[in-house]
Order: sequence, then structure tokens, then C-alpha cells
Amino acid sequence: MKFNLHGRNTRYGLNLHPPASYLALYQKSAHYTGLKVLNSLPFYIEGRQHDVNEFKQRVQSFLYCNTFYTLEEYFNEIKGT
Repeated sequence: MKFNLHGRNTRYGLNLHPPASYLALYQKSAHYTGLKVLNSLPFYIEGRQHDVNEFKQRVQSFLYCNTFYTLEEYFNEIKGT
């Protein structure tokens, strides 16, 4: 898992890059899904990954305000934002 692919400041520079895999079993695993969820967080949360306490606080308030029961609901809400 890599944090930065290069030194340039790009739109997706904060995203964690999962290893390439074509196995459906791996793509359904918690590790792979966790990376997808983390990468799809809104920017005001994702931009605070370096400050652990503020990141936790923002994630908690985001999840408190938006109740998601499935990953499909989460991704649909994020896509609409």
C-alpha cells in the first residue's frame, strides 16, 4: 500500500493505492473495501489524514450525521455529494 506515487500535488495525491488484483475474492475482502471507503471520503475529512485526532473527530461526526446501513448506501451518498 503506497501513500504517494510521486511528489506532485494532484487531486488524488492523498488516496491510498491498493495493489492491483483481478481476484474477486481479494476485491471483496475487508482490506480492499476499506481502502475504497477511505479513498471516497469527502475532501474536508480526507485532507486531515495526517492529524489523527482531528481525522477521527471528523469521521465520527460525519458518520453520526449520516447513518449508513450498507456500503451501497454509503457510496450512493458520497457520489451524490
